[in-house]
Amino acid sequence: MFHGSPRPDPELVWLVNDTAYPTDELAGLVVDALREVVGNVAAPHRLQAASGVREALQAGRSEQAEYVLCFSKAALDGRLGREVAELAGGVVYVTGNAAASFPYRNDSLQRIHHVVVGTPDESPELHHLRRYAFVLSLPLELRGLTLDALPDDARRTLRRVARAVGHQRVGVALGGGAAWGYAHIVLLRALERAQIPVDMLVGVSVGSVVGAFYASQGLSGLDRLVDAKLELAAAALAAIGTTSSVGLFLRRHIPETRLEELPLPFATVAVEARTGREKVFRYGSLSTAVRASCSLPGVFGRPLLGGDRYLDACVRNNVPVSYCADADADFVIACDVVPAPRPSGDMRPGLKSFVLDVLQINRLTDTVRSLYWLASDSGRQQADFADALFAPDLAEFLPWDFHRADAIIERAEEQLDPWLVDTQARYHALARAGRMHG
Repeated sequence: MFHGSPRPDPELVWLVNDTAYPTDELAGLVVDALREVVGNVAAPHRLQAASGVREALQAGRSEQAEYVLCFSKAALDGRLGREVAELAGGVVYVTGNAAASFPYRNDSLQRIHHVVVGTPDESPELHHLRRYAFVLSLPLELRGLTLDALPDDARRTLRRVARAVGHQRVGVALGGGAAWGYAHIVLLRALERAQIPVDMLVGVSVGSVVGAFYASQGLSGLDRLVDAKLELAAAALAAIGTTSSVGLFLRRHIPETRLEELPLPFATVAVEARTGREKVFRYGSLSTAVRASCSLPGVFGRPLLGGDRYLDACVRNNVPVSYCADADADFVIACDVVPAPRPSGDMRPGLKSFVLDVLQINRLTDTVRSLYWLASDSGRQQADFADALFAPDLAEFLPWDFHRADAIIERAEEQLDPWLVDTQARYHALARAGRMHG
């Protein structure tokens, strides 16, 4: 009689607490978050001896759990700590600062998820740590608190930790494409509706603008960006002389001034003009990072930042999928908005075309089109490495059509539904695989 393959053992997660917070309360919150994300998680077990690990795994097997969590203070016997590190598929290392290093690191351990905990009063001082770790703001008293009773930002952070532990982190790569980039807004809104979480964003050119608004303010940030379409059009026109107009636009609408202050991890990509090497901005000035990524050669002014000049990353890699993978995203969603080359109506003879030629608008438009078309092949090659690629056909629009934001969004939405159904299925398959195999 066929009984099917045996169920795999639960994956062991080790929570190491190096703070004054009670370890059992922290463990309970992490387990609650894991249960939301990965499903069946056994009750947490306090780690006091090697036999405790075996007992925890046995309990997990009897409960047919996907994960089992052991917890301990950091002051654990060194030999026992190393033994557990050998067995654990992941560690949640909770400290009060990012300088602390995990005392039982082992080469066989795949991931150490560093969580820096502080009170709400300390939260602003912890922003700069986001480039190293998850920053979790908790009240001083945890006794009796459940995940649902925590502030929104604490719940979001714990769920991000749970997705990291469960190998379900989602990274989104937003490519360059001038006004076509309004289609990124359609993608991000759709992911929210489909309850596909976003754990990190990487943007190129206009993708960095859209990404900054979303990382700062979520859906309301996207709405704000659409409402400011005429202001963005003016900023893009002024950027022909200097991209400082883009920086001013960001500072007017986004309260955070540094990348690491954003609630959602966000990075931009640019190219060093002197060396041709790609540069990833993960921390530092937000406006500087976006300006560097928006410096379209021959069109927008090149900013001089820290002694280096930067170019739009579209000249090397227009869809930054690889940087999501480098940041340990388990599921990468890409948005490529540059349409394939085709004849354009603005080139037909007539008074309009004559005026555009006199004002050099056609020359500038041709330059932008040519740059993006040259970059589109390499960008599409990178985008094809994503787990899901949204690439709407926007050929009826021009790269300068910032004022037509609503029409671009409407056109992209018309092409969304089949893609979203397929992407939901792929993401749910990842979640099921994570629950089965850890």
